[in-house]
Amino acid sequence: MFDKNEIRALSVRIAGARADLLNMTPFFGRLILRLPVGYADCGTAFTDMQRIVFDPEFAKQLGDKELAFVLLHEILHCVLHHCTRGRGLMQYTFNVACDIVVNSLALQILGIGELAPRIDGSRAPVSGELCERLRRESGCAAEYFGKPFPGIWQKVRATLPAGAKAVMIGDTLGTDVYGAYVAGFDS
Repeated sequence: MFDKNEIRALSVRIAGARADLLNMTPFFGRLILRLPVGYADCGTAFTDMQRIVFDPEFAKQLGDKELAFVLLHEILHCVLHHCTRGRGLMQYTFNVACDIVVNSLALQILGIGELAPRIDGSRAPVSGELCERLRRESGCAAEYFGKPFPGIWQKVRATLPAGAKAVMIGDTLGTDVYGAYVAGFDS
């Protein structure tokens, strides 16, 4: 199946990435240490909230920082319960949306990626780019609305067909999640 020496070398690299994450972000690093790592012919990597599984061919192509990013990506899926929250939804679209959220959070946690300035002087991932990626990768129509302004939520509600369900997926508590909550959307 898999070459034992390659798996051993990959396991050493993954252990190093786990240690790096423990130093960079102790909270998430400790969570990552709690899940065992496995290997399967899965194309990339995944989690089932019990373990993190890598395809060895995929993992071999990653640099050490990329391995750490994938580990953080997978643990964020666990933290946000994406494995259980998406049941009964359009699976591909839900998965793309969840990846956008965890990738933007991982970029923010690690202090890398395209960031835009916020009013308070901090920086956050560019949400217009995240919306465009969702549109491009899912094939769904996507419109970008600025938040947390109340008119935006009213406009969104007015565009929904009667009886339609909508979920706001965002990466910023103060604008995305809270704004949607106040407007009566699941978030």
